[in-house]
Amino acid sequence: MPLPPFPTDDTTLDLLYQAARPGPDAARSSVGDLMDLIAGLAGTNDPAEQYHTNDVIAALLDEVRRLRRTPPDSGGGPSGPVEHDGAASLGRNIDRMFAYVAEDDTGEGLVALPIGPGGAPMPLVGADAARMLSYRKAIFVLLRPDGTPINRTIKLIRFDNRHVVEEFTV
Repeated sequence: MPLPPFPTDDTTLDLLYQAARPGPDAARSSVGDLMDLIAGLAGTNDPAEQYHTNDVIAALLDEVRRLRRTPPDSGGGPSGPVEHDGAASLGRNIDRMFAYVAEDDTGEGLVALPIGPGGAPMPLVGADAARMLSYRKAIFVLLRPDGTPINRTIKLIRFDNRHVVEEFTV
């Protein structure tokens, strides 16, 4: 299965920018590592099926050309979720899910971060790689309420098997 075009969403572009400009103490750029991570999120574990630098350059050129054809105030670009009788749809089926999972000596559990005014915890799960990459920065600042690190292994897990457990109409 060929990889989809290299993503050019804001989160991936931010990560690419940081990867291409390592700090003064870095031994090398981490663009290759980022390409491997995004290929893994796209569903490949085959070392022969990875993104190449040319894929990234081609995707960036396509995005620049698309943006140059679309006036800034025309509302061009992704329209976001489409409402269908109150239910949001992204216009495609969800065949893959991702979750950040914390592991310690007692087992695994979903990683959740406080959001909103009440600070209700939101599990870091999603169906698209860009959203999961956008959560990555928050993973590195996970602390207990007293300010100490959680000292757990955090994994990004991809679930590929779709199985409908229950279906109903509302």
